[in-house]
Amino acid sequence: PFLGSPIGMANNGSRLLVTEQNFGLINVVNANSGNTIRDVFLFDPNNPARNFFNENFQALAYRAAEEEFFPIADGTVFRFDADGRLVAEFDTTGLGDIQGAVFTSGKLLIAEDGSNSVRSALVPLPTVTITNDPRGIATDGTSLFIAVDAEPVDKIMKVSTAGTLDTSFGESASGAADGGAVDAPGTEIGDLTF
Repeated sequence: PFLGSPIGMANNGSRLLVTEQNFGLINVVNANSGNTIRDVFLFDPNNPARNFFNENFQALAYRAAEEEFFPIADGTVFRFDADGRLVAEFDTTGLGDIQGAVFTSGKLLIAEDGSNSVRSALVPLPTVTITNDPRGIATDGTSLFIAVDAEPVDKIMKVSTAGTLDTSFGESASGAADGGAVDAPGTEIGDLTF
């Protein structure tokens, strides 16, 4: 199912993610059948002329919490969202021949062949921008759940019928809350149902 040689692999929890030599995309592959489910084409929204077809990604990591891909090539870690949009890139000058990468406990671990070591890197979270543009609304009979346009992913907020934002909505077991909003599954949410 591949057009080029597979050179970077990761797992998103249910599917294999594969980069190919000289192809600017990530293949999402059914691990049981080996069939490609979809291709995520990589692009730079700020520079449409830029392409990633000549990037030979030596490694690929996936961060499930933000649904982000992190392919690594020629001294650069790229961050792409679930739609293939370039979010950021980071310089890894000084690392040798990178052979693999994985996300664990909020850190990017990079396997380096040159020193036979595994390096740990903290990757900053992207800036979150939330608008007042509604995407959808649903109710459970006592509260309203409103999806709003946001970057890098849309947000869902819980609001009382009186219009008060429930700031504990989305609170984790540790007590950390996201200001009353949780991440929606991706961008461009079309509707909500309860």
